[in-house]
Amino acid sequence: IVHTLADAHARGLAADDEIIVFDGGHEANVGPWMRLAQRGLTVHTWRCDPTTGRARLEDRENVSVMLGDMHAIPCDDATFDQVLMLHVLTYAEDPPTAVREAARVLRPGGRLVVVTLAQHGHAEISTSFGHTNEGFSAERLTHLLARSELEVSFCEPTSRERRVPYFEIISAFARKPAQQASRAS
Repeated sequence: IVHTLADAHARGLAADDEIIVFDGGHEANVGPWMRLAQRGLTVHTWRCDPTTGRARLEDRENVSVMLGDMHAIPCDDATFDQVLMLHVLTYAEDPPTAVREAARVLRPGGRLVVVTLAQHGHAEISTSFGHTNEGFSAERLTHLLARSELEVSFCEPTSRERRVPYFEIISAFARKPAQQASRAS
């Protein structure tokens, strides 16, 4: 699924675009996005082992590997053309803040892709993986994205495990409006 996402989004990115990938602590989720660096995109990853990541990517000037907190991304506003939150929201202490931060670092017209576990009732399994919550309904995720002033174009389950407990994955695609309306005081 990660290869499919990366390939699909590559069509909409220019060679000088910058993207940030939150990899949820699993470096295998980042590999397909690193191929985009070969096209000239600048790829930033968060939450992977910086030693392993740097060793694998040390010859690429347009790739940076940084450790950061998704609740307080250490980047300026409007830095990235695309943000991928791949299986990280279940680890978020405060999911609304994590989504707002992702929206904050998007440039106007930028896209946010969220892939996360669907809401379920298997707390014992979630806890064993260090999850702080039990996934999201499509409605809740759509609400989180909209509250972060993003335009949601898609948010629904996209895959389901073939074995018990049949966890589902929700994928969401949202865009930061090209012109943000100014807020009245």
